[in-house]
Amino acid sequence: MDGVIRSNVDYPTWLEKVRSELKQGDLSTYDYIWDGARISPFEEKKLFFHPTCLKAATPWHIVADINLDLHTNKDLLESLQLGAGYIRLRGQKTDYDWNTLFQDVHLDWIGIQVDLQSSQANDALRKYLVMQKNTGLKGIWWNLPVMVNKTQGPYFSKFSAFKQLTFNFNHNDIAADLAAYWNHLARAIESLSLHHDPQQLISSVAIDYMPGDDLVLNICMIRAMRLLWMQLLWSAGLDDHHHPIYISAIIKNNPDGGKYDHMIRSSALAVGVLVGGVDALSIEAPERQHQNPAWGIKTQYIMREESFFQQIADPLKGSFVIEGLTKLIVEKVWAEYIKLQEEKIK
Repeated sequence: MDGVIRSNVDYPTWLEKVRSELKQGDLSTYDYIWDGARISPFEEKKLFFHPTCLKAATPWHIVADINLDLHTNKDLLESLQLGAGYIRLRGQKTDYDWNTLFQDVHLDWIGIQVDLQSSQANDALRKYLVMQKNTGLKGIWWNLPVMVNKTQGPYFSKFSAFKQLTFNFNHNDIAADLAAYWNHLARAIESLSLHHDPQQLISSVAIDYMPGDDLVLNICMIRAMRLLWMQLLWSAGLDDHHHPIYISAIIKNNPDGGKYDHMIRSSALAVGVLVGGVDALSIEAPERQHQNPAWGIKTQYIMREESFFQQIADPLKGSFVIEGLTKLIVEKVWAEYIKLQEEKIK
């Protein structure tokens, strides 16, 4: 089926051609539904396209997923030797031997994403990093409550790329829930601006996105987050071009699926989030037992070498369904966000 409207064919003629090829008059079965609203891929093409490129043609950061309760220094070194530029540290325990874990690791060559569940482990890692002579970490960010972060700005002033605020955005079908995320983010920035320079503060915001199984929604959610961030900064009178939001996608292991199910699923999800324009990607190991994180790194390298995603700026700009769903998400979430702001004023 030819889905392109040629310059010498009007819209009604094209639509009838589509109906005849699909052998049905009702095309609503092809509508995309999100939060009760419909988008038809066969509507007349009258969309508003955003004037700026949502993602530059730059490589994403390949992140090695290191489960500290399973993986060792050997796994970490192997991941870095395979080319991971960032590592994601996660774990449940309260105490880790950081000297052993980082043995032979050049901290000034990598970035670190910290997702530790224990405040004791977080404090110990902070102290370890501050004591190191290396000051050239490519990036570091913590998944910690906002109130804890009030003291972290000066504490990590030696790191040039410290991500002070990290917010977890899950795959979600409800505009009101997404608006609550943005309201929380805006209030956190407002609160922290009393202690830190706002311009410097908004440069330290990162979002961890946990994609669901809907590939189209994943793509549009990532694009919508960038547009919502622009709108948030514009509404505050700040220039968004100097403060792009940093989005890291984390593909979680599915405990109900097997090893090969996870491999297929995570590969498909990786394509979606990369086309959507994430800045970093980590893929959890495909088994609940001890599993080296190398597989997720190799998968990303294949995509980087074979797909040329990093060489194309905003590859889905102009796609009718993608642009339409992105616009719908932004409009509905922003409307809900405004309601929350108005309730705060009352």
